[in-house]
Amino acid sequence: VATATPTHPSAQPAPVGPVARPRSVTVAVVTTFVACGVVALLGLLLLLVTTVGADAYRTALTEPGIARDLVRSSGVSADEMIELLRVSAVVWLVACVAGAVAALAVVRRVPAGGTALVVVAAVTIGLSVFFLPLGVVTGAAAIVVIVQLRRPESRAWLSGE
Repeated sequence: VATATPTHPSAQPAPVGPVARPRSVTVAVVTTFVACGVVALLGLLLLLVTTVGADAYRTALTEPGIARDLVRSSGVSADEMIELLRVSAVVWLVACVAGAVAALAVVRRVPAGGTALVVVAAVTIGLSVFFLPLGVVTGAAAIVVIVQLRRPESRAWLSGE
């Protein structure tokens, strides 16, 4: 006669399979994609205005009014302002692409994805300081991303544990 021996629940093997993505990782990725989308849209618009609409923008910066006064008080010409805005748009667009690629790497659990996204977020904070007060929003989003990815459950999930 065979008798069943009771087993302790903790003695059973752990289930094997994919581990659900922690909420903190999801928050970091969604924050990145939303911020990248908004900034990319604004960057593309700025790039369009400073290239296709450069003549109209130059006119607006040189005619009497608040815009001309702001340009004059900054000590740069209208052409220099347009070029500065164009370069800024390109820098932000590159940062958006880098952020989106890093966020995709995190979603796919690429080993270096979390590190890449933290680095992009740190660079974004630096850019945000340069673009204050508008950079407050992007800086805040980058801080959220870093905080969420530094949480223990995020780090464990990203390391494959």
